[in-house]
Amino acid sequence: MQELAKTRFEFLIADLDLAMTFVDISRTELKMSDIESHRRLLDKARIALETVRRLMSQPPQFAGERQKILDQRCAELESAIKAATQL
Repeated sequence: MQELAKTRFEFLIADLDLAMTFVDISRTELKMSDIESHRRLLDKARIALETVRRLMSQPPQFAGERQKILDQRCAELESAIKAATQL
């Protein structure tokens, strides 16, 4: 069971990393005046954030340090999405 929790945690972190990459690329697309790609990438980042939060709420839930890390990473991604939306 502990191995499953570790794998699940790593998967969620990887998904958050990918979503943050979408946000970073969206900024580049905006600088290149590609508004449609910018919006699409931000939508993908939002979907990833929603998915991670949904999976975090399903049993078995995380506790302790892993939960804190996931909460922090979700908050960072949410802030990055908001900042990129206001560009």
